[in-house]
Amino acid sequence: MSQHFKFTKTSSLRFRMSLIFILAILPSMLFVQHACSGQAAVAWTADTDTAVTGYTVGYGTSTGNYTNTLNAGNTTTATLPSLSSSPYYIAVAAYDANNNKSSYSSELVVEPLTATAGTGGSISPSGSFFETQGSSQTFTITPTTGYQVSGVTVDGVSVGAVTTYTISNITGSHTVAATFAAATTSYTITATAGANGSISPSGAVTVNSGASQSFTITPASGCHVSTVTVDGASVGAVTSYTFSNVTATHTIAATFATAAKYTITATAGANGSISPSGAVSVSSGGSQSFTITPASGYHVSGVSVDGASVGAVTSYTFSNVTATHTIAA
Repeated sequence: MSQHFKFTKTSSLRFRMSLIFILAILPSMLFVQHACSGQAAVAWTADTDTAVTGYTVGYGTSTGNYTNTLNAGNTTTATLPSLSSSPYYIAVAAYDANNNKSSYSSELVVEPLTATAGTGGSISPSGSFFETQGSSQTFTITPTTGYQVSGVTVDGVSVGAVTTYTISNITGSHTVAATFAAATTSYTITATAGANGSISPSGAVTVNSGASQSFTITPASGCHVSTVTVDGASVGAVTSYTFSNVTATHTIAATFATAAKYTITATAGANGSISPSGAVSVSSGGSQSFTITPASGYHVSGVSVDGASVGAVTSYTFSNVTATHTIAA
Protein backbone atom coordinates (compact mmCIF):
# COMPACT_ATOMS: atom_id res chain seq x y z
CA MET A 1 0.00 0.00 0.00
CA SER A 2 3.10 2.21 -0.06
CA GLN A 3 2.90 5.23 -2.33
CA HIS A 4 5.28 8.05 -3.37
CA PHE A 5 4.19 11.66 -3.00
CA LYS A 6 5.57 14.91 -4.38
CA PHE A 7 5.23 18.37 -2.84
CA THR A 8 3.20 20.74 -4.98
CA LYS A 9 5.58 23.70 -4.61
CA THR A 10 9.11 24.22 -5.88
CA SER A 11 10.74 21.74 -3.59
CA SER A 12 11.82 18.54 -5.31
CA LEU A 13 11.51 16.61 -2.06
CA ARG A 14 10.03 13.17 -2.49
CA PHE A 15 8.99 10.93 0.34
CA ARG A 16 7.16 7.72 0.92
CA MET A 17 4.25 7.16 3.23
CA SER A 18 1.50 4.61 3.60
CA LEU A 19 -1.77 4.62 5.52
CA ILE A 20 -1.68 1.30 7.29
CA PHE A 21 -4.93 0.56 9.10
CA ILE A 22 -7.48 1.72 11.58
CA LEU A 23 -5.94 1.10 14.96
CA ALA A 24 -9.15 1.36 16.87
CA ILE A 25 -12.63 2.55 16.12
CA LEU A 26 -14.02 3.69 19.41
CA PRO A 27 -17.59 4.47 20.38
CA SER A 28 -17.27 8.03 21.59
CA MET A 29 -18.59 8.92 25.02
CA LEU A 30 -19.54 12.26 23.43
CA PHE A 31 -21.79 10.35 21.05
CA VAL A 32 -23.91 9.33 23.98
CA GLN A 33 -23.66 12.43 26.09
CA HIS A 34 -23.79 15.14 23.43
CA ALA A 35 -25.59 13.42 20.55
CA CYS A 36 -22.68 13.79 18.18
CA SER A 37 -21.19 11.14 15.91
CA GLY A 38 -18.52 8.62 16.67
CA GLN A 39 -14.78 8.89 16.37
CA ALA A 40 -12.22 6.94 14.41
CA ALA A 41 -8.60 6.65 15.49
CA VAL A 42 -6.25 6.10 12.54
CA ALA A 43 -2.52 5.50 12.27
CA TRP A 44 0.01 5.43 9.45
CA THR A 45 3.64 4.65 8.81
CA ALA A 46 6.03 7.56 9.36
CA ASP A 47 8.02 8.72 6.36
CA THR A 48 11.79 8.42 6.59
CA ASP A 49 12.42 11.74 4.83
CA THR A 50 13.78 14.24 7.37
CA ALA A 51 12.07 17.12 5.55
CA VAL A 52 8.66 15.95 6.65
CA THR A 53 7.45 18.03 9.59
CA GLY A 54 3.83 16.94 9.81
CA TYR A 55 0.80 15.24 8.32
CA THR A 56 -2.69 16.20 7.30
CA VAL A 57 -5.56 13.72 7.39
CA GLY A 58 -8.33 14.26 4.89
CA TYR A 59 -11.68 12.49 5.18
CA GLY A 60 -15.14 12.64 3.72
CA THR A 61 -18.18 10.57 2.80
CA SER A 62 -17.32 10.13 -0.88
CA THR A 63 -14.17 8.89 -2.53
CA GLY A 64 -11.53 11.53 -3.16
CA ASN A 65 -13.70 14.26 -1.70
CA TYR A 66 -12.10 15.12 1.63
CA THR A 67 -14.46 17.74 2.94
CA ASN A 68 -12.80 17.54 6.36
CA THR A 69 -9.13 17.84 7.19
CA LEU A 70 -7.23 17.44 10.41
CA ASN A 71 -3.69 18.63 11.05
CA ALA A 72 -2.07 15.78 12.96
CA GLY A 73 1.21 17.58 13.44
CA ASN A 74 4.40 15.56 13.52
CA THR A 75 2.65 12.38 14.74
CA THR A 76 1.45 9.24 13.01
CA THR A 77 -1.95 8.99 14.66
CA ALA A 78 -5.10 11.07 14.61
CA THR A 79 -8.62 10.87 15.96
CA LEU A 80 -11.32 11.91 13.54
CA PRO A 81 -14.22 13.48 15.46
CA SER A 82 -17.92 13.88 14.81
CA LEU A 83 -18.38 11.14 12.24
CA SER A 84 -21.87 10.31 11.04
CA SER A 85 -23.18 6.79 10.41
CA SER A 86 -21.97 6.53 6.81
CA PRO A 87 -18.85 5.18 5.09
CA TYR A 88 -15.78 7.42 5.33
CA TYR A 89 -12.89 7.75 2.89
CA ILE A 90 -9.61 8.62 4.60
CA ALA A 91 -6.19 9.57 3.22
CA VAL A 92 -3.02 11.18 4.55
CA ALA A 93 -0.74 13.85 3.08
CA ALA A 94 2.62 15.06 4.40
CA TYR A 95 3.99 18.58 4.56
CA ASP A 96 7.36 20.21 5.24
CA ALA A 97 8.42 23.27 7.20
CA ASN A 98 7.41 25.57 4.31
CA ASN A 99 3.98 23.98 4.26
CA ASN A 100 4.70 22.24 0.98
CA LYS A 101 2.17 19.47 0.81
CA SER A 102 2.26 16.06 -0.87
CA SER A 103 -0.62 14.45 -2.68
CA TYR A 104 -2.84 12.21 -0.62
CA SER A 105 -2.08 8.54 0.00
CA SER A 106 -4.28 5.71 -1.17
CA GLU A 107 -7.65 5.77 0.55
CA LEU A 108 -8.67 3.81 3.58
CA VAL A 109 -12.44 3.20 3.58
CA VAL A 110 -14.25 2.52 6.82
CA GLU A 111 -17.83 1.33 7.27
CA PRO A 112 -20.17 2.06 10.21
CA LEU A 113 -21.29 -0.80 12.46
CA THR A 114 -23.78 -0.67 15.32
CA ALA A 115 -24.12 -3.42 17.95
CA THR A 116 -26.76 -3.40 20.69
CA ALA A 117 -27.88 -5.80 23.42
CA GLY A 118 -31.15 -5.94 25.32
CA THR A 119 -31.68 -6.59 29.03
CA GLY A 120 -30.15 -9.80 30.30
CA GLY A 121 -26.84 -9.85 28.47
CA SER A 122 -24.17 -8.03 26.49
CA ILE A 123 -22.56 -7.90 23.07
CA SER A 124 -18.89 -7.20 22.44
CA PRO A 125 -17.84 -4.95 20.81
CA SER A 126 -20.88 -2.77 21.36
CA GLY A 127 -22.14 0.66 20.39
CA SER A 128 -21.58 2.56 17.14
CA PHE A 129 -18.13 2.24 15.60
CA PHE A 130 -16.27 1.81 12.32
CA GLU A 131 -14.40 -1.04 10.71
CA THR A 132 -12.11 -1.16 7.67
CA GLN A 133 -13.88 -2.01 4.42
CA GLY A 134 -13.11 -5.58 3.36
CA SER A 135 -12.17 -6.73 6.84
CA SER A 136 -14.15 -8.92 9.23
CA GLN A 137 -15.65 -8.28 12.64
CA THR A 138 -16.68 -10.92 15.17
CA PHE A 139 -19.27 -10.21 17.84
CA THR A 140 -19.58 -12.16 21.08
CA ILE A 141 -23.02 -12.38 22.70
CA THR A 142 -23.02 -13.22 26.41
CA PRO A 143 -26.14 -13.72 28.57
CA THR A 144 -25.96 -12.83 32.24
CA THR A 145 -26.64 -15.44 34.91
CA GLY A 146 -30.22 -16.64 34.75
CA TYR A 147 -30.67 -15.59 31.12
CA GLN A 148 -30.17 -17.16 27.72
CA VAL A 149 -29.78 -15.73 24.22
CA SER A 150 -33.25 -15.32 22.76
CA GLY A 151 -32.20 -14.18 19.28
CA VAL A 152 -29.68 -12.22 17.22
CA THR A 153 -30.55 -10.13 14.19
CA VAL A 154 -28.13 -8.78 11.60
CA ASP A 155 -29.52 -5.90 9.56
CA GLY A 156 -32.95 -6.84 10.89
CA VAL A 157 -32.76 -10.49 9.80
CA SER A 158 -32.61 -13.25 12.40
CA VAL A 159 -29.48 -15.40 12.51
CA GLY A 160 -30.74 -17.49 15.45
CA ALA A 161 -29.93 -17.61 19.15
CA VAL A 162 -26.18 -17.62 18.50
CA THR A 163 -23.46 -16.60 20.94
CA THR A 164 -21.00 -15.44 18.26
CA TYR A 165 -21.43 -13.90 14.84
CA THR A 166 -18.88 -12.74 12.27
CA ILE A 167 -19.49 -10.21 9.51
CA SER A 168 -16.96 -11.03 6.81
CA ASN A 169 -15.69 -8.85 3.94
CA ILE A 170 -17.45 -5.74 5.20
CA THR A 171 -18.69 -3.66 2.28
CA GLY A 172 -21.42 -1.56 3.86
CA SER A 173 -23.00 -0.51 7.12
CA HIS A 174 -24.43 -3.17 9.41
CA THR A 175 -26.44 -3.47 12.61
CA VAL A 176 -26.26 -6.38 15.04
CA ALA A 177 -28.84 -6.67 17.84
CA ALA A 178 -29.05 -9.32 20.56
CA THR A 179 -32.03 -10.08 22.80
CA PHE A 180 -32.20 -12.26 25.87
CA ALA A 181 -34.83 -14.14 27.88
CA ALA A 182 -34.93 -15.58 31.36
CA ALA A 183 -33.48 -19.06 31.32
CA THR A 184 -35.88 -21.89 32.14
CA THR A 185 -34.19 -24.48 34.32
CA SER A 186 -36.03 -27.68 35.10
CA TYR A 187 -35.51 -30.32 37.78
CA THR A 188 -36.68 -33.91 38.14
CA ILE A 189 -38.67 -35.28 41.07
CA THR A 190 -38.68 -39.08 41.06
CA ALA A 191 -41.84 -40.50 42.68
CA THR A 192 -42.20 -44.20 43.59
CA ALA A 193 -44.73 -46.31 45.51
CA GLY A 194 -44.40 -49.74 47.07
CA ALA A 195 -46.92 -52.60 46.94
CA ASN A 196 -50.52 -52.05 48.06
CA GLY A 197 -50.78 -48.41 47.02
CA SER A 198 -49.92 -45.70 44.52
CA ILE A 199 -48.49 -42.19 44.19
CA SER A 200 -49.68 -39.65 41.63
CA PRO A 201 -48.01 -38.39 39.55
CA SER A 202 -45.41 -41.13 39.50
CA GLY A 203 -42.06 -41.71 37.85
CA ALA A 204 -39.76 -38.91 36.70
CA VAL A 205 -41.72 -35.66 37.04
CA THR A 206 -40.19 -32.53 35.45
CA VAL A 207 -40.69 -29.27 37.36
CA ASN A 208 -39.55 -25.79 36.29
CA SER A 209 -37.23 -23.91 38.61
CA GLY A 210 -39.19 -22.06 41.28
CA ALA A 211 -42.43 -23.93 40.59
CA SER A 212 -44.33 -26.28 42.94
CA GLN A 213 -45.42 -29.90 42.55
CA SER A 214 -47.94 -31.86 44.64
CA PHE A 215 -48.19 -35.63 45.05
CA THR A 216 -51.14 -37.75 46.26
CA ILE A 217 -50.48 -41.03 48.08
CA THR A 218 -53.33 -43.57 48.00
CA PRO A 219 -53.33 -46.95 49.81
CA ALA A 220 -55.15 -49.91 48.27
CA SER A 221 -58.35 -51.18 49.85
CA GLY A 222 -57.65 -52.75 53.21
CA CYS A 223 -54.24 -51.08 53.43
CA HIS A 224 -52.85 -47.89 54.90
CA VAL A 225 -49.87 -45.62 54.26
CA SER A 226 -46.92 -46.88 56.25
CA THR A 227 -44.50 -44.00 55.59
CA VAL A 228 -43.48 -41.39 53.01
CA THR A 229 -39.86 -40.35 52.57
CA VAL A 230 -38.62 -37.21 50.80
CA ASP A 231 -34.98 -37.27 49.75
CA GLY A 232 -34.56 -40.27 52.07
CA ALA A 233 -36.03 -38.63 55.19
CA SER A 234 -39.44 -39.60 56.58
CA VAL A 235 -42.24 -37.05 56.47
CA GLY A 236 -44.71 -39.40 58.16
CA ALA A 237 -47.64 -41.51 56.98
CA VAL A 238 -49.07 -38.65 54.93
CA THR A 239 -51.46 -39.01 52.02
CA SER A 240 -50.25 -35.88 50.19
CA TYR A 241 -47.02 -33.88 49.90
CA THR A 242 -46.07 -30.66 48.05
CA PHE A 243 -42.62 -29.53 46.92
CA SER A 244 -42.58 -25.71 46.86
CA ASN A 245 -40.11 -23.41 45.03
CA VAL A 246 -38.24 -26.30 43.46
CA THR A 247 -34.54 -25.50 42.91
CA ALA A 248 -33.03 -29.00 42.95
CA THR A 249 -33.78 -32.62 42.10
CA HIS A 250 -35.76 -34.65 44.66
CA THR A 251 -37.15 -38.09 45.40
CA ILE A 252 -40.39 -39.08 47.10
CA ALA A 253 -41.25 -42.68 48.02
CA ALA A 254 -44.34 -44.17 49.65
CA THR A 255 -44.71 -47.54 51.38
CA PHE A 256 -47.92 -49.25 52.48
CA ALA A 257 -49.01 -51.90 54.98
CA THR A 258 -52.02 -54.21 55.21
CA ALA A 259 -54.50 -52.95 57.79
CA ALA A 260 -54.85 -55.14 60.89
CA LYS A 261 -58.19 -56.93 61.45
CA TYR A 262 -60.07 -57.17 64.71
CA THR A 263 -63.13 -59.30 65.58
CA ILE A 264 -66.28 -58.03 67.26
CA THR A 265 -68.47 -60.89 68.52
CA ALA A 266 -72.16 -59.96 68.53
CA THR A 267 -74.84 -62.08 70.32
CA ALA A 268 -78.54 -61.71 71.16
CA GLY A 269 -80.68 -63.48 73.76
CA ALA A 270 -84.15 -64.92 73.22
CA ASN A 271 -86.95 -62.74 71.92
CA GLY A 272 -84.79 -60.41 69.80
CA SER A 273 -81.85 -60.11 67.43
CA ILE A 274 -78.63 -58.11 66.72
CA SER A 275 -77.37 -57.25 63.25
CA PRO A 276 -74.83 -58.08 62.13
CA SER A 277 -74.36 -61.02 64.42
CA GLY A 278 -71.64 -63.51 65.11
CA ALA A 279 -67.93 -62.84 64.52
CA VAL A 280 -67.67 -59.53 62.62
CA SER A 281 -64.21 -58.58 61.20
CA VAL A 282 -63.27 -54.88 61.32
CA SER A 283 -60.10 -53.27 59.95
CA SER A 284 -57.86 -51.40 62.37
CA GLY A 285 -59.09 -47.85 62.73
CA GLY A 286 -62.41 -48.69 61.16
CA SER A 287 -65.94 -48.44 62.57
CA GLN A 288 -68.77 -50.91 62.91
CA SER A 289 -72.42 -50.32 63.84
CA PHE A 290 -74.90 -52.82 65.30
CA THR A 291 -78.72 -52.73 65.41
CA ILE A 292 -80.63 -54.39 68.26
CA THR A 293 -84.24 -55.35 67.47
CA PRO A 294 -86.68 -56.90 70.00
CA ALA A 295 -89.34 -59.40 68.87
CA SER A 296 -93.00 -58.41 68.81
CA GLY A 297 -94.28 -57.94 72.34
CA TYR A 298 -90.77 -57.51 73.75
CA HIS A 299 -88.37 -54.65 74.42
CA VAL A 300 -84.65 -54.36 74.82
CA SER A 301 -83.73 -55.20 78.38
CA GLY A 302 -80.06 -54.26 78.16
CA VAL A 303 -76.94 -54.17 75.93
CA SER A 304 -73.44 -54.84 77.22
CA VAL A 305 -70.15 -54.02 75.45
CA ASP A 306 -67.12 -55.93 76.57
CA GLY A 307 -69.21 -56.99 79.59
CA ALA A 308 -70.21 -53.47 80.61
CA SER A 309 -73.79 -52.20 80.24
CA VAL A 310 -74.39 -49.43 77.75
CA GLY A 311 -78.11 -49.29 78.49
CA ALA A 312 -81.25 -50.54 76.75
CA VAL A 313 -80.10 -49.08 73.40
CA THR A 314 -81.33 -50.23 70.02
CA SER A 315 -78.06 -49.41 68.20
CA TYR A 316 -74.39 -49.15 69.00
CA THR A 317 -71.28 -48.15 67.00
CA PHE A 318 -67.68 -49.10 67.60
CA SER A 319 -65.40 -46.30 66.28
CA ASN A 320 -61.65 -46.41 65.53
CA VAL A 321 -61.44 -50.12 66.29
CA THR A 322 -58.00 -51.10 67.60
CA ALA A 323 -58.88 -54.26 69.61
CA THR A 324 -61.33 -57.19 69.77
CA HIS A 325 -64.73 -56.57 71.37
CA THR A 326 -67.99 -58.22 72.36
CA ILE A 327 -71.51 -56.89 72.23
CA ALA A 328 -74.49 -58.75 73.74
CA ALA A 329 -78.19 -57.85 73.73
